[in-house]
Amino acid sequence: MTASNSAIPIEAVLSIPELLEAILLSLDMVTLLVSAPRVSKRWYDIIAGSPAIRQALYFDPVPVKASSSSSKSGANDGSATIKPVLNPLLAKKFAPCFFDFGSKAYFRRANSFYSMPWTVKPRKEVLSEDGIMESLPLYPLLDPEGPCDQADRRRFTQRGASWRRMLVSQQPPLQLGHLWSDEQYRWHTLFWDAKVILNTDATHGGLRMGELYDLVQDHASDHQRHSLWFRVHWGQVRAPFFCDFSENASRQMICHTGVVVEFHEVDDVYQDHHRDPIDPDAFNLVFRCDEHRPLQIGVTGKPPTAAVDWNPAVLSYGWGFDGGVY
Repeated sequence: MTASNSAIPIEAVLSIPELLEAILLSLDMVTLLVSAPRVSKRWYDIIAGSPAIRQALYFDPVPVKASSSSSKSGANDGSATIKPVLNPLLAKKFAPCFFDFGSKAYFRRANSFYSMPWTVKPRKEVLSEDGIMESLPLYPLLDPEGPCDQADRRRFTQRGASWRRMLVSQQPPLQLGHLWSDEQYRWHTLFWDAKVILNTDATHGGLRMGELYDLVQDHASDHQRHSLWFRVHWGQVRAPFFCDFSENASRQMICHTGVVVEFHEVDDVYQDHHRDPIDPDAFNLVFRCDEHRPLQIGVTGKPPTAAVDWNPAVLSYGWGFDGGVY
Protein backbone atom coordinates (compact mmCIF):
# COMPACT_ATOMS: atom_id res chain seq x y z
CA MET A 1 0.00 0.00 0.00
CA THR A 2 1.42 3.37 -1.00
CA ALA A 3 1.62 6.30 1.35
CA SER A 4 -1.11 8.10 -0.58
CA ASN A 5 -3.42 5.08 -0.36
CA SER A 6 -2.78 4.65 3.41
CA ALA A 7 -3.84 8.22 4.01
CA ILE A 8 -7.26 7.71 2.49
CA PRO A 9 -8.75 5.75 5.45
CA ILE A 10 -7.43 8.40 7.87
CA GLU A 11 -9.02 11.18 5.87
CA ALA A 12 -12.24 9.19 5.70
CA VAL A 13 -12.31 8.73 9.48
CA LEU A 14 -11.54 12.38 10.17
CA SER A 15 -14.24 13.47 7.75
CA ILE A 16 -16.93 11.91 9.98
CA PRO A 17 -17.78 14.46 12.72
CA GLU A 18 -18.76 11.83 15.30
CA LEU A 19 -15.46 9.93 14.88
CA LEU A 20 -13.39 13.10 14.90
CA GLU A 21 -15.15 14.21 18.09
CA ALA A 22 -14.34 10.87 19.74
CA ILE A 23 -10.67 11.20 18.74
CA LEU A 24 -10.48 14.77 20.02
CA LEU A 25 -11.99 13.75 23.34
CA SER A 26 -9.05 11.38 23.86
CA LEU A 27 -6.57 14.26 23.78
CA ASP A 28 -5.20 15.86 26.91
CA MET A 29 -6.92 19.04 28.02
CA VAL A 30 -4.17 21.48 26.97
CA THR A 31 -3.85 20.00 23.47
CA LEU A 32 -7.62 20.01 23.03
CA LEU A 33 -7.87 23.61 24.22
CA VAL A 34 -4.82 25.18 22.56
CA SER A 35 -3.52 23.12 19.64
CA ALA A 36 -6.42 21.18 18.13
CA PRO A 37 -8.57 24.24 17.22
CA ARG A 38 -5.67 25.59 15.15
CA VAL A 39 -5.51 22.59 12.82
CA SER A 40 -8.27 23.86 10.57
CA LYS A 41 -11.48 25.86 10.64
CA ARG A 42 -13.44 22.61 10.49
CA TRP A 43 -11.73 21.31 13.62
CA TYR A 44 -12.31 24.64 15.33
CA ASP A 45 -16.01 24.56 14.49
CA ILE A 46 -16.42 20.98 15.71
CA ILE A 47 -14.63 21.73 19.00
CA ALA A 48 -16.60 24.93 19.54
CA GLY A 49 -19.92 23.28 18.73
CA SER A 50 -19.55 19.92 20.48
CA PRO A 51 -21.39 19.72 23.83
CA ALA A 52 -19.19 16.81 24.93
CA ILE A 53 -15.97 18.68 24.15
CA ARG A 54 -17.21 21.87 25.78
CA GLN A 55 -18.01 19.86 28.91
CA ALA A 56 -14.57 18.19 28.82
CA LEU A 57 -13.01 21.67 28.65
CA TYR A 58 -15.22 22.89 31.53
CA PHE A 59 -16.95 25.53 29.42
CA ASP A 60 -20.39 23.93 29.84
CA PRO A 61 -21.71 22.04 32.87
CA VAL A 62 -22.22 18.30 32.67
CA PRO A 63 -25.94 17.49 33.06
CA VAL A 64 -26.69 16.42 36.60
CA LYS A 65 -27.90 12.94 35.59
CA ALA A 66 -24.70 12.35 33.61
CA SER A 67 -22.39 13.29 36.48
CA SER A 68 -21.38 10.31 38.58
CA SER A 69 -18.27 11.86 40.13
CA SER A 70 -19.91 14.53 42.27
CA SER A 71 -21.18 13.19 45.56
CA LYS A 72 -22.46 14.35 48.91
CA SER A 73 -21.19 13.11 52.21
CA GLY A 74 -22.39 13.90 55.70
CA ALA A 75 -20.85 14.08 59.15
CA ASN A 76 -22.17 14.73 62.62
CA ASP A 77 -19.97 17.80 63.07
CA GLY A 78 -21.79 19.75 60.37
CA SER A 79 -19.00 19.30 57.83
CA ALA A 80 -21.17 17.69 55.14
CA THR A 81 -19.54 18.51 51.83
CA ILE A 82 -20.13 18.61 48.13
CA LYS A 83 -17.07 17.17 46.47
CA PRO A 84 -16.77 18.54 42.94
CA VAL A 85 -14.44 17.29 40.24
CA LEU A 86 -12.18 20.31 40.15
CA ASN A 87 -10.92 21.68 36.85
CA PRO A 88 -7.39 20.18 36.66
CA LEU A 89 -6.03 22.92 34.41
CA LEU A 90 -7.19 25.69 36.73
CA ALA A 91 -5.93 23.80 39.78
CA LYS A 92 -2.50 23.60 38.15
CA LYS A 93 -2.28 27.18 36.90
CA PHE A 94 -3.80 28.98 39.89
CA ALA A 95 -2.32 27.04 42.78
CA PRO A 96 -1.65 27.78 45.58
CA CYS A 97 -3.67 30.99 45.99
CA PHE A 98 -6.93 29.52 44.75
CA PHE A 99 -6.37 25.76 44.99
CA ASP A 100 -4.51 24.84 48.16
CA PHE A 101 -4.85 21.16 49.02
CA GLY A 102 -2.30 20.92 51.80
CA SER A 103 -3.08 19.43 55.18
CA LYS A 104 -3.76 22.96 56.45
CA ALA A 105 -5.41 25.92 54.75
CA TYR A 106 -3.16 28.84 55.52
CA PHE A 107 -4.21 32.43 54.99
CA ARG A 108 -2.58 34.41 52.20
CA ARG A 109 -2.20 38.04 51.26
CA ALA A 110 -1.80 39.88 47.94
CA ASN A 111 1.89 39.02 48.08
CA SER A 112 1.06 35.36 47.39
CA PHE A 113 -0.25 36.15 43.90
CA TYR A 114 3.41 36.18 42.89
CA SER A 115 3.62 32.46 43.70
CA MET A 116 1.04 31.35 41.12
CA PRO A 117 2.57 29.14 38.40
CA TRP A 118 1.51 31.38 35.51
CA THR A 119 3.27 34.46 36.87
CA VAL A 120 6.74 35.44 35.70
CA LYS A 121 9.34 33.52 37.72
CA PRO A 122 6.92 32.11 40.33
CA ARG A 123 8.15 32.67 43.87
CA LYS A 124 8.43 30.16 46.65
CA GLU A 125 6.08 30.60 49.60
CA VAL A 126 7.18 30.62 53.23
CA LEU A 127 5.07 30.40 56.39
CA SER A 128 5.37 33.43 58.67
CA GLU A 129 5.36 33.13 62.45
CA ASP A 130 1.69 34.09 62.67
CA GLY A 131 0.55 31.50 60.14
CA ILE A 132 0.35 33.63 56.96
CA MET A 133 1.77 32.29 53.72
CA GLU A 134 4.02 34.82 51.98
CA SER A 135 5.94 34.64 48.74
CA LEU A 136 9.64 35.50 48.57
CA PRO A 137 10.81 38.21 48.46
CA LEU A 138 8.29 39.63 50.91
CA TYR A 139 8.27 43.19 49.57
CA PRO A 140 7.49 43.08 45.84
CA LEU A 141 6.39 46.01 43.76
CA LEU A 142 7.11 45.17 40.15
CA ASP A 143 10.05 43.13 38.99
CA PRO A 144 12.08 44.52 36.12
CA GLU A 145 10.28 43.18 33.09
CA GLY A 146 11.34 42.68 29.53
CA PRO A 147 8.99 42.35 26.55
CA CYS A 148 8.88 38.55 26.92
CA ASP A 149 7.86 38.76 30.59
CA GLN A 150 5.10 41.25 29.82
CA ALA A 151 3.78 39.10 26.98
CA ASP A 152 3.79 36.03 29.24
CA ARG A 153 1.62 37.76 31.84
CA ARG A 154 -0.68 39.23 29.21
CA ARG A 155 -1.62 35.76 28.00
CA PHE A 156 -3.56 35.36 31.24
CA THR A 157 -4.89 38.86 31.88
CA GLN A 158 -5.78 39.97 28.37
CA ARG A 159 -9.34 40.25 27.12
CA GLY A 160 -10.74 36.98 25.80
CA ALA A 161 -8.53 34.69 27.92
CA SER A 162 -10.32 31.32 27.87
CA TRP A 163 -9.61 30.40 31.51
CA ARG A 164 -12.00 33.10 32.69
CA ARG A 165 -14.93 31.29 31.06
CA MET A 166 -14.04 27.92 32.54
CA LEU A 167 -16.16 26.36 35.26
CA VAL A 168 -14.18 25.68 38.41
CA SER A 169 -15.54 22.14 38.63
CA GLN A 170 -17.97 19.58 37.29
CA GLN A 171 -20.67 19.81 38.62
CA PRO A 172 -20.03 23.52 39.10
CA PRO A 173 -21.16 25.31 42.27
CA LEU A 174 -24.25 27.44 41.71
CA GLN A 175 -23.52 29.36 44.90
CA LEU A 176 -20.42 30.70 46.57
CA GLY A 177 -20.03 30.96 50.34
CA HIS A 178 -18.59 34.31 51.38
CA LEU A 179 -17.21 35.13 54.83
CA TRP A 180 -15.85 38.56 55.72
CA SER A 181 -14.47 40.05 58.91
CA ASP A 182 -13.13 43.53 59.64
CA GLU A 183 -10.68 43.79 62.52
CA GLN A 184 -10.41 47.50 63.28
CA TYR A 185 -8.07 46.96 66.16
CA ARG A 186 -7.08 44.11 68.42
CA TRP A 187 -10.01 42.68 70.44
CA HIS A 188 -12.56 44.48 68.32
CA THR A 189 -13.73 42.44 65.35
CA LEU A 190 -16.75 42.93 63.10
CA PHE A 191 -18.20 40.09 61.07
CA TRP A 192 -20.37 40.15 58.00
CA ASP A 193 -21.67 37.16 56.16
CA ALA A 194 -23.16 37.36 52.68
CA LYS A 195 -23.94 33.88 51.51
CA VAL A 196 -24.83 33.81 47.87
CA ILE A 197 -23.13 35.89 45.18
CA LEU A 198 -23.96 33.94 42.03
CA ASN A 199 -26.83 34.07 39.63
CA THR A 200 -28.29 30.58 39.79
CA ASP A 201 -30.01 30.93 36.41
CA ALA A 202 -29.43 27.82 34.30
CA THR A 203 -27.93 29.84 31.45
CA HIS A 204 -25.12 30.98 33.72
CA GLY A 205 -23.97 27.43 34.36
CA GLY A 206 -22.22 27.95 37.69
CA LEU A 207 -19.09 29.47 39.15
CA ARG A 208 -16.55 30.55 36.52
CA MET A 209 -12.89 31.10 37.28
CA GLY A 210 -13.09 34.70 36.10
CA GLU A 211 -15.67 35.48 38.80
CA LEU A 212 -13.67 33.80 41.56
CA TYR A 213 -10.43 35.43 40.44
CA ASP A 214 -11.93 38.92 40.21
CA LEU A 215 -13.51 38.63 43.66
CA VAL A 216 -10.25 37.67 45.38
CA GLN A 217 -7.98 39.94 43.34
CA ASP A 218 -10.27 42.91 43.84
CA HIS A 219 -10.40 42.50 47.63
CA ALA A 220 -6.67 41.72 47.91
CA SER A 221 -5.88 44.96 46.13
CA ASP A 222 -8.56 47.32 47.41
CA HIS A 223 -9.13 47.24 51.17
CA GLN A 224 -9.21 49.83 53.95
CA ARG A 225 -7.05 48.14 56.58
CA HIS A 226 -3.38 47.36 56.80
CA SER A 227 -3.72 43.92 55.24
CA LEU A 228 -6.32 41.54 53.91
CA TRP A 229 -6.00 37.79 54.44
CA PHE A 230 -7.85 35.34 52.25
CA ARG A 231 -8.21 31.66 51.47
CA VAL A 232 -10.52 29.42 49.42
CA HIS A 233 -12.03 26.22 50.83
CA TRP A 234 -13.03 23.43 48.42
CA GLY A 235 -15.37 20.68 49.59
CA GLN A 236 -14.38 20.97 53.25
CA VAL A 237 -13.00 23.63 55.56
CA ARG A 238 -9.59 23.13 57.12
CA ALA A 239 -7.66 24.62 60.03
CA PRO A 240 -6.18 26.92 61.19
CA PHE A 241 -9.25 29.04 61.93
CA PHE A 242 -9.43 32.76 62.54
CA CYS A 243 -11.85 32.17 65.42
CA ASP A 244 -14.74 29.89 66.43
CA PHE A 245 -17.26 32.00 64.55
CA SER A 246 -15.37 31.80 61.25
CA GLU A 247 -15.01 28.04 61.64
CA ASN A 248 -18.70 27.47 62.38
CA ALA A 249 -19.89 29.84 59.65
CA SER A 250 -17.60 28.27 57.05
CA ARG A 251 -18.74 24.76 57.95
CA GLN A 252 -22.39 25.72 57.61
CA MET A 253 -21.88 27.49 54.30
CA ILE A 254 -19.83 24.79 52.64
CA CYS A 255 -22.58 22.24 53.27
CA HIS A 256 -24.72 24.13 50.77
CA THR A 257 -22.22 25.68 48.38
CA GLY A 258 -19.19 23.36 48.18
CA VAL A 259 -16.84 26.36 48.08
CA VAL A 260 -16.24 29.16 50.58
CA VAL A 261 -14.05 32.23 50.15
CA GLU A 262 -12.89 33.67 53.45
CA PHE A 263 -11.61 37.24 53.91
CA HIS A 264 -10.20 38.91 57.02
CA GLU A 265 -9.36 42.59 56.87
CA VAL A 266 -6.91 43.46 59.66
CA ASP A 267 -5.60 46.76 60.99
CA ASP A 268 -2.01 47.88 61.48
CA VAL A 269 -1.58 46.26 64.90
CA TYR A 270 0.56 43.68 63.09
CA GLN A 271 3.71 45.76 63.04
CA ASP A 272 5.84 42.93 61.67
CA HIS A 273 3.86 43.12 58.39
CA HIS A 274 4.39 45.66 55.67
CA ARG A 275 1.21 47.11 54.22
CA ASP A 276 -0.03 44.74 51.56
CA PRO A 277 -0.02 45.43 48.74
CA ILE A 278 2.52 48.23 49.06
CA ASP A 279 1.34 49.77 45.80
CA PRO A 280 -2.19 48.74 44.75
CA ASP A 281 -1.78 50.33 41.32
CA ALA A 282 1.34 48.30 40.64
CA PHE A 283 -0.39 45.16 41.88
CA ASN A 284 -3.39 45.78 39.62
CA LEU A 285 -1.13 46.45 36.66
CA VAL A 286 0.23 42.92 36.98
CA PHE A 287 -2.79 40.93 38.12
CA ARG A 288 -6.02 42.73 37.17
CA CYS A 289 -7.66 41.32 34.04
CA ASP A 290 -8.89 43.45 31.15
CA GLU A 291 -12.35 41.96 31.68
CA HIS A 292 -12.33 42.50 35.43
CA ARG A 293 -15.67 43.34 36.95
CA PRO A 294 -16.55 43.62 40.64
CA LEU A 295 -18.95 40.94 41.85
CA GLN A 296 -22.01 42.21 43.68
CA ILE A 297 -22.20 40.65 47.13
CA GLY A 298 -25.63 39.45 48.18
CA VAL A 299 -28.35 37.00 47.28
CA THR A 300 -28.87 37.17 43.51
CA GLY A 301 -30.78 33.93 43.05
CA LYS A 302 -33.21 31.87 45.07
CA PRO A 303 -31.26 29.76 47.62
CA PRO A 304 -31.96 26.02 47.28
CA THR A 305 -32.58 25.53 51.00
CA ALA A 306 -33.80 27.64 53.88
CA ALA A 307 -30.56 26.90 55.71
CA VAL A 308 -28.76 29.29 53.40
CA ASP A 309 -30.84 32.19 54.70
CA TRP A 310 -29.63 32.23 58.29
CA ASN A 311 -29.03 35.73 59.58
CA PRO A 312 -25.66 37.49 59.45
CA ALA A 313 -23.90 37.45 62.79
CA VAL A 314 -21.80 39.90 64.75
CA LEU A 315 -19.01 38.60 66.95
CA SER A 316 -17.19 40.75 69.48
CA TYR A 317 -14.08 40.30 71.58
CA GLY A 318 -13.03 42.15 74.68
CA TRP A 319 -14.28 45.62 75.49
CA GLY A 320 -17.07 46.30 73.07
CA PHE A 321 -18.51 45.57 69.72
CA ASP A 322 -20.06 47.10 66.69
CA GLY A 323 -21.17 45.63 63.41
CA GLY A 324 -23.32 45.62 60.35
CA VAL A 325 -24.50 43.52 57.48
CA TYR A 326 -24.46 43.72 53.71
